[in-house]
Amino acid sequence: MKMKYVYDDEKYLVSSSQVVDDYMLLDNETFIAPNQGLNTPILFNGTSWEGAKNPEIELLGLPDNGPSTEMAALALTVAQNKADQDTVNAQLLLAMAKQTVKETN
Repeated sequence: MKMKYVYDDEKYLVSSSQVVDDYMLLDNETFIAPNQGLNTPILFNGTSWEGAKNPEIELLGLPDNGPSTEMAALALTVAQNKADQDTVNAQLLLAMAKQTVKETN
């Protein structure tokens, strides 16, 4: 399985989904993944993805270097915690369902 990324006619990212390894791309699709931390909207230039410029940074005339390493690490931690919580929730739901079936039999 691999990820495909879909962009609209103006080249803006609109969705992504997992597809089989031998999936044939349609128009407005690519296997090229956008880098994490890009500002939205995200634009595909034909070879890579570009994030929108941060207006606050542009107003100050500073270079937009994207998120700091610390922010990227924090985002990764939050994503992992959410995945862990989703796993626990699924386990709890399964246990509750099994208990309900046991009680009704």
